[in-house]
Amino acid sequence: MTTPQFVRSLVVAAVTACLAAGATACGGGDDTQEPGERASGDGAKSAGALTSWSRACDGIFDAETTAVLREGGKGDAVYELPRDGGAKSGVADAGEKLREGMDHRVPATPVCRLEDERGRRLLDISFEWDQAAFPPEAAEAGKSVTYEAQEPLTFVLVDCRRPDLTDSGGTMRALRGIMDDRAGLNERARVKALYASAANVLATLDCRNEVNFPGPPKTVPGLT
Repeated sequence: MTTPQFVRSLVVAAVTACLAAGATACGGGDDTQEPGERASGDGAKSAGALTSWSRACDGIFDAETTAVLREGGKGDAVYELPRDGGAKSGVADAGEKLREGMDHRVPATPVCRLEDERGRRLLDISFEWDQAAFPPEAAEAGKSVTYEAQEPLTFVLVDCRRPDLTDSGGTMRALRGIMDDRAGLNERARVKALYASAANVLATLDCRNEVNFPGPPKTVPGLT
């Protein structure tokens, strides 16, 4: 579902996703590693901890999604990278930073970073306050969540109302989630996982309104 706000935000979001993936994914050095490429060195290995897809990223991948990954040759396990600063939970870290207020502009906080055994990035999810409020046309239609999918990036906007956190101009910004998928998920699987991750983050934010997630897209090649 495309909204004008998402169209205006695509360039900023692409840069944000790059920053969320880490400096080495954005260029500027001999050791630059593009997302999805093998880390430098023939013996390169992931620095992450081996876990199952079903347990990775706070359990956001359901049975249908893990089946898609298995069919795509990604197996049953993946390497989850350590949290920044040794944080035990990326979701808790994101919630803490988001609760600092909507004027607090920092790079989007990663809640999920996955690699294969050779250190090739497979998937990143991060969250931040958007530059603007939740699209009014969506709110008027009774929606509190919208998404935009453009491979490899998928975005979600959530109307999480926290009047106590508005920016200096009085704007209550939307919560934005960004997924950079190099694992080959289809649109349905990407949206389901991003919704699940957003729900985890919302649980830390105490939104003053009820947020309802719509169903993911139903008609996707390869799925019935």
